[in-house]
Amino acid sequence: MNILAAYEELSAKLLDRNSNLRLAIIQDDTHVATLATARPFDTNNTLYYIPCEPLYLFLEDNSRQPLADLCLSIFTYLFQVVEIPHHRQWASYLNQMYDMIEQWMIEEDQPEEAEYLEAELKELDENAGRGEYILQLISDCSHVNSFERRVADFQASGEVEADFLLTAKKALTLYLDFPNRSVMDAIHPELIPEDDYGNGIVHADKYMSFIWSFNDSVYDTLEDTINCDLQECSVIEEPFAMQFFDHIPDREVHDFDFENRLFSLIDDLVANLRDLQFN
Repeated sequence: MNILAAYEELSAKLLDRNSNLRLAIIQDDTHVATLATARPFDTNNTLYYIPCEPLYLFLEDNSRQPLADLCLSIFTYLFQVVEIPHHRQWASYLNQMYDMIEQWMIEEDQPEEAEYLEAELKELDENAGRGEYILQLISDCSHVNSFERRVADFQASGEVEADFLLTAKKALTLYLDFPNRSVMDAIHPELIPEDDYGNGIVHADKYMSFIWSFNDSVYDTLEDTINCDLQECSVIEEPFAMQFFDHIPDREVHDFDFENRLFSLIDDLVANLRDLQFN
């Protein structure tokens, strides 16, 4: 039996025993053609979008500068280290969605809606500029370098800010535990069966991203556009945990500590930002 036939037979047997495990032959900086099993992390078909509008509003309010600074450190960590894309990056998925909506508005040929569409386009353009401003800020690594100091110095005013501080501490601990870990490190497109490519894939940047707002006038249209697009896809590009068999392991170990903490952190952060914005 040749290597390919043996690999295919083992893959089939593994899937029969556990449909969540996939067999792979991996070569990287520390492994040379090593057999491994890969387990996908379940993202629960959730969109992990982080709104930038609250941070912009904090920055506009001098009385909330310490809050804005701490939020900047969290955002910068998630953008630069974790590598969550920003909606104003040219190649990002959400940037394409915003551009598509803008084009629809420009091409709309309904004179009775002209005034309304003009106002919508103006708001879209203004929010794009604000988003560019936030992108510029979180591209500055000094906000990550100041992360520990800002957490230590922050004095919460009320329960809502105290909850936000707890989230900031979770983010800082995650950063200190995994100082160079990107969520994209565990994305392995090569593990998606070739047959699934024709059915459309929800790539990681489609369900993880910064977004401008959940409250602006175009969000409902944006949400509908994204849902329609993603419904055409049958496969989600999720993080994988790998167990290598370059030696005989004592037990099955597929470590999702980073992913579990990261996605929980994003959920908490989004809830905090909503509460802080309307507090």
